[in-house]
Amino acid sequence: MAPAASCYRGAVWYRLLIIVCALAFPSGGRASDFWDEVRTPGLRAHATLMHEVAVAIRREEGHHALELLTRDPAIFADHPDTLRMRGLALALTGDSAGALQALQRAQQLDATVLDDVTWGTRAALIAAKSGHLAWASDIVARVVGGLPALPVRRELFSLLGDLLLTQGPTRLPEALVAYREALRGSTSTDVRSTLGLALALRRNGEPQAARDVMSRITAASRVDVVVNVLPLPESEKAARLAIAYEAVGDVEQALTQWAAAAALPMWQAQANAEANRLHKEARPRERTRKP
Repeated sequence: MAPAASCYRGAVWYRLLIIVCALAFPSGGRASDFWDEVRTPGLRAHATLMHEVAVAIRREEGHHALELLTRDPAIFADHPDTLRMRGLALALTGDSAGALQALQRAQQLDATVLDDVTWGTRAALIAAKSGHLAWASDIVARVVGGLPALPVRRELFSLLGDLLLTQGPTRLPEALVAYREALRGSTSTDVRSTLGLALALRRNGEPQAARDVMSRITAASRVDVVVNVLPLPESEKAARLAIAYEAVGDVEQALTQWAAAAALPMWQAQANAEANRLHKEARPRERTRKP
């Protein structure tokens, strides 16, 4: 009978163990979740709150997201995820300085905190609009480096090219690579990337290659609509409009835009050179039109 009793006791202990595990890890919870909560009380509540904050930010509800963050336990006030979400929420409320401070602090604590495509892209745009172009391009480069070949990857390469090109001649080779990567395998006209690549080629001393690239843009393309929403200085938008006007033969508008493009110190000499070239090219045409 002893072996039978031993088997019975073993079965009882086994069933008790199952009950304990079910109580400890409800709703399919993992053992790691349980022990994480033991080591850091409040972690589950923090994770749930971060999800709610993320929903609010996706809905562009910055003030609501900040209100939610006030419920986070004090122990997580300096947590990278909390700081990232606070930065994104502050940006939605118009507090750019506070947003940058929170995002920079988050990345100092965790170098990968902005690598997510959704939050990283938002952070990069916040940085770019505040004039922190080098940091913005670094964020995008990290994000795009971990993405598979998806349409969003092409869009991010185009953004990366824009940010790199705006930083001046030293980043021009990287910008060319980014734009070409954005256009790789594209079956439709990507006006933004095409304009960026054409401008980069012009600045790289390849005018014929730039003209060839611009031939991909049809007359029906709304270049101005695309350019006006770019997260770039007005001078860089003007440079893109200048090559677009040149492509359709509108010299007067092209000259106006090249003059505006000269406001960016890094590309001032190039913009002035383009304007001078256009003036010289226009003079022979004016002489031939005289009676």
